[in-house]
Amino acid sequence: MEVFPHDGRTWKRFPDGAAAARQGAERGGPVGGMRPGDAVMFARLDLAETLGIWRNATGRVVGTHAADGVSDGAADTVDVKFEGHETLQAYLPAMFRRVN
Repeated sequence: MEVFPHDGRTWKRFPDGAAAARQGAERGGPVGGMRPGDAVMFARLDLAETLGIWRNATGRVVGTHAADGVSDGAADTVDVKFEGHETLQAYLPAMFRRVN
């Protein structure tokens, strides 16, 4: 965790290689009905606020990942990029809604 001193909020920062190190094959097919290139916005407004991203901001799905099949209850995940913010890696699709 990293704490930003100007506002005291705590952020979870993934290392650059997190997507590459994750189990499961990356694929271009739909995950939770989402594909790379889809425009999305937050369905969970509390998450947008926590991450400091404008709640109506539109991001793009930049990657999809199948569950590794090893962990019970594992779910497919998506990587989403919002302009001016680092890529959100391995988030559950239910946190976002498609807008296109």
